[in-house]
Amino acid sequence: MKSSPRLPRSAGGWEEIKDLGHARLEWLRRYFPYTNGIPRHDTIARVHSRLEPKALQESFMSWVQAASELRRQVKFNMNGDRKSALHMAAR
Repeated sequence: MKSSPRLPRSAGGWEEIKDLGHARLEWLRRYFPYTNGIPRHDTIARVHSRLEPKALQESFMSWVQAASELRRQVKFNMNGDRKSALHMAAR
């Protein structure tokens, strides 16, 4: 079963997601080149509609679990301040 092109509950619309992509483009490019920029809102909706809900849920839960494990690994910097591995990896 394919997902419908609905938005996540906190999102205001496909245009808002596109606008967020433009606002965070440099950060997003750490993970994907976006050589042609952020896709149009209708392209984002079309891609989202083709995602398999179960696979997306499993991937998301795996990511949350990995992030949680990193969060538990507390590290200390040279000044003795607490820094999580997740915080340090986000740099």
